[in-house]
Amino acid sequence: MFPVGTDGKDKEVMNGRLFNPLAGDGKTHNIGSTSGRFWQHPGLAYDPSQPTWITEGIINALSLIEIGHQAIAVLAAGQDPAKVDLSAFPKKILAFDPDEAGRRACRKWKTAYPDAEVILCDQGQDWNDLLQLGTPDEVRKHFTTNRSQYRTNGELALATTADQYADIFYQFHKYLPGLFAFNGCTYFSILKTARGGDAPPY
Repeated sequence: MFPVGTDGKDKEVMNGRLFNPLAGDGKTHNIGSTSGRFWQHPGLAYDPSQPTWITEGIINALSLIEIGHQAIAVLAAGQDPAKVDLSAFPKKILAFDPDEAGRRACRKWKTAYPDAEVILCDQGQDWNDLLQLGTPDEVRKHFTTNRSQYRTNGELALATTADQYADIFYQFHKYLPGLFAFNGCTYFSILKTARGGDAPPY
């Protein structure tokens, strides 16, 4: 359990994580309401001139801190950015989980903070999974090598149409996503050849 502040009755609010939850139990558990709250490392002095990575969960924030990044956690993908005061962190990087809830959160928080960068892990992975790939030095090297991929994942999360998604994917990978899911539907991308060159995928 991690303390994240106190409520209106001066009772401590906490956010916790079960590493091996029983069937039917969720991973995240709260004592008190975490609405409008965020967690930051109590032992670190945060530098407002440096980027601050914004994650869903505390474990992911701690994982980014371990490899040298300044990070906080907003405690849930469904957190309302209008209720959270992040004015102390002017340089924001949105780094939510690469699932549908996380992608929705990216779009919501990007609307609230248009200048924020969006960087996501690969599908099926989170920042703690990344940390477990090796020593902190090995992970930092892996992260640096793959940062453009993670940035592209962020751009894909912000895509507003299937055409745009396929085009972003193609521009980075130089091949098409083939069969892909977007906004609850499944699409198949092809490259349409036209006179004078290739048209964007759709």
